[in-house]
Amino acid sequence: MKVEETDITRWTQTAEFDHLSKDPAARKLFTNAAFRSALANDAVRDALRNAAVRDALANSAVRDAMANSAVRDAMANSAVRDAMANSAVRDAMANSAVRDAMANSAVRDAMANSAVRDAMANSAVRDALANSAFSDALKNAALRDALAHE
Repeated sequence: MKVEETDITRWTQTAEFDHLSKDPAARKLFTNAAFRSALANDAVRDALRNAAVRDALANSAVRDAMANSAVRDAMANSAVRDAMANSAVRDAMANSAVRDAMANSAVRDAMANSAVRDAMANSAVRDALANSAFSDALKNAALRDALAHE
């Protein structure tokens, strides 16, 4: 019997297939129902065709982050996904000072406060914060204490 060569038969003859078929972690992954279900999704397959997505998934820091349930929950939130689709937000997140600030619990607590978020939405407040003299003044503990005690 003659078997026609197909994409599948060609792929089974590659080094990649050989490596995957001998890798216990890969075999376990391919038997996982959730993984198979994800691969059945057109959007997932389209994303995996994107080199940037594949590069991100190959990055151990990204894999570690995605193993964190809080990160997965955040990424499931449409507001977070919308924000990350914004190039200005991505640029800000690429800035180490912004990342350091977001790692600070006081900053996270402030950003969770609706009054702070409302103030940050005000262009006059943003302009004032961008002003170096105002920024320098805020570094003064006495001024911060005075503002805190209105």
